[in-house]
Amino acid sequence: MAKSLVLHIGDPKTGTSSIQEVLRRGLWDCPTVPLAYPEQLNSFPLANALSDPKQADQRAARWGKIAEWLRASQADVAVVSAEQFFRVDPRALMDTLSEFLPEYIPNLRIIAYVRPHASRLVSAFMQRSKAGLFQGDMQTFFDRTKAENLLRFAPRFAHWRATFGADFTLRPMIRAQLRDGDVVADFMHFSLNGAPFTLRDHVEANSSLPLEHLVGLREVQAVLKRNKIAPGTRHSIGDHISRSLVRMHPGAGTKLQFSQSLYQDILAWAMDDAEALDRDFFGGQPLMALALKDAAEDAAPTPQNSAATTHYEDKVIQSLRQKGRQLVTMFNKHPSAWTIAFEREIGQRPIDDAETVPPPIRAHVEKVNSVLLDVASLIAQLRAGEPE
Repeated sequence: MAKSLVLHIGDPKTGTSSIQEVLRRGLWDCPTVPLAYPEQLNSFPLANALSDPKQADQRAARWGKIAEWLRASQADVAVVSAEQFFRVDPRALMDTLSEFLPEYIPNLRIIAYVRPHASRLVSAFMQRSKAGLFQGDMQTFFDRTKAENLLRFAPRFAHWRATFGADFTLRPMIRAQLRDGDVVADFMHFSLNGAPFTLRDHVEANSSLPLEHLVGLREVQAVLKRNKIAPGTRHSIGDHISRSLVRMHPGAGTKLQFSQSLYQDILAWAMDDAEALDRDFFGGQPLMALALKDAAEDAAPTPQNSAATTHYEDKVIQSLRQKGRQLVTMFNKHPSAWTIAFEREIGQRPIDDAETVPPPIRAHVEKVNSVLLDVASLIAQLRAGEPE
């Protein structure tokens, strides 16, 4: 049985994907503390069983399975990671741990990272846009986050601390505050209780896209959304195309920015929350408040132009939309085959979930991948003079 359990609960947009890739691929060495990680890239089904009423009937099966894995492990430390825990009521988690993993409660550590408010807004806007889940501008997105309290971190984390006490740790996602300036190194240092370790590779998963590429990707996602392609499929499509674009043009393009006007709105809305985080979690150091003030340097004088016609020739725009319609036809024929294959490829589905894939489905998956590569190539075709 694993001696202790580390539960990594995100928060979203804090390098969670990079941490999970290192854990899944075993890209660290620690001679003194054996650490175990599940085969699946992340444990979002565990969180979803506690936060989504439609999946509540899976709670016993999913948590029973992770309990079996933990009890079979001989590691000193076992890690379970899923940023979807940010949607979970910590009291529901405590009840579940008490029912399925009571022996781990005395040796449980929960860790979350929190990203400064302004950069979190930009990152969340990018993620939801490239996943085809939001089509508006950043000001509209900010107004929506206000309505949903998505940038009010302090009350949510206070709830976690009230439930788990000293077993809950919150770390600032600020480079100067992280071990070696890196969230992966910081997380491994925490998980291994400070034991010496080395990272064999540095994984930058879920990389950001420049403005121009995001604009092109949104053209395709708009077609998919209008034709009611499932949100999960659109999310995977955005992920696949983004990975291709990063490989084609690493670091290229215009950085996505909020406007000076929007920055003033963010500042007014988030400063009290930043100060509460500093006071209640970071020993009174003005970490989050200073990060919010310093974000003024990242603001553009005016809103960035996200019109496709500004960045692409009309023929490229029409080709992107045509590729979108082609994908709609393909996904209507086989709604989930490609998504399942992609999730297996990136480790989101465990190997034991694999099954024999009939040749027609394999051919379908390969064709979808070919079209997605075509889309990435089209997105890379900016107007003359655009940054590359």
